[in-house]
Amino acid sequence: LLSTNQMVDQSIAENKYALYPNPVSNRLTVTSAMQTLKAADISIFDLQGKQYRVSSSRQVSTNKVELDLANMAAGIYMVRVQANGEIKMFRFVKQ
Repeated sequence: LLSTNQMVDQSIAENKYALYPNPVSNRLTVTSAMQTLKAADISIFDLQGKQYRVSSSRQVSTNKVELDLANMAAGIYMVRVQANGEIKMFRFVKQ
C-alpha cells in the first residue's frame, strides 16, 4: 500500500497542469506544477480544430501564464499545452 505522501506525490505527477477559472469570462490562468511554462507553449482551439490567437498574455511566474480571452466568443474550447516533449489537452468553457 502507498503511504499518504506517496499518493499525494503520484496525484501531483498525474495532474501536472491546471487551468482556472473554468468557465472563464476574461482571463484564463494556466499553471504547471512540474516545470516552467511560457505563453508560447499554449495554444487554443475550438472543437472544430480552428486555432485562435490570444490577444495578450502575461507571464505571472515561471510556471504560470495568464491569457486574455476577453475578445473570444462564448463557447467550448480546448487548450493545448506543449512543453518538455509532451502534449496535454484541456477543455474549458468561455462565457
